[in-house]
Amino acid sequence: MATFRATVKGHLWGQDCVNVVHFVKSDAVQADMLTLANSVRDRFVGGAVGLVSSNFNWYRIIITHLSSNPWVPVEIPLNQNGSFFGSKFIFAPYCVVFMLKTAIAGRRGRGRIYISGTYTNDSDSGLFTSAQVIRNANTASTWKQWYVTNGGQSGFAMAVCDRHSSDGDPRIVTDIVPRAWPGTQVRRNLFRGA
Repeated sequence: MATFRATVKGHLWGQDCVNVVHFVKSDAVQADMLTLANSVRDRFVGGAVGLVSSNFNWYRIIITHLSSNPWVPVEIPLNQNGSFFGSKFIFAPYCVVFMLKTAIAGRRGRGRIYISGTYTNDSDSGLFTSAQVIRNANTASTWKQWYVTNGGQSGFAMAVCDRHSSDGDPRIVTDIVPRAWPGTQVRRNLFRGA
């Protein structure tokens, strides 16, 4: 079984917004890293486009093979904006949070995906509006169809991996659940000066 790290980079108001998502494929699947990069572009980013403002721009996908043998990463440029019209009611750390669940209990069996660029007025009293909840559920459903259910239609299964392991020690994702409230993604140098 091969493990891959997909680094998806976006840009909003001068801030980089980065997601790292892990995937595994069985040896029986003949797909390669470029196939995964195209799938991430079309399905992962494509599924999240409806959640974010047109001011948000995804600009790069980097696929790295996690193994003891060094592989050359596959990098594809991207120019994909969100589908909502621009607004002053968005800021980089305000996110939709998707929880990744595996069959393993505890911290090692959970992961999160943060999608920046959503509107602050898509929440009310600390919870997402019903329209935003539906958009979040649709995105989770798209990702599950391609990367979770029965190994996913893409041939690649989403996984939760250890940060410092050489092979990632993958645990296959069994469910993707959007949180009902917005999250914040705190990053180095964000709103803290240069």
